[in-house]
Amino acid sequence: YPFGSDFTPVEEKLSLALADLKEAAAKKPALLKLFVAGCRSANFKNFLPELQRMKLDCTDSPKNWLLQKLLVGALQARN
Repeated sequence: YPFGSDFTPVEEKLSLALADLKEAAAKKPALLKLFVAGCRSANFKNFLPELQRMKLDCTDSPKNWLLQKLLVGALQARN
């Protein structure tokens, strides 16, 4: 952002990862690739601030578990 931003660093990371997720949602193989990467991620705790911001640090339903894995996969792909 050339003139600065009101986003925190965590929110900036999330905006990029969420854009990637949106793009991948149109292509099932890309979405599956992010999901698999999120499931295989051993460094889940590295993304704790982002997961807390999205309220996905504690998964209380299958839907939230799936979203958490997709988000971790997208964040990991950005690193």
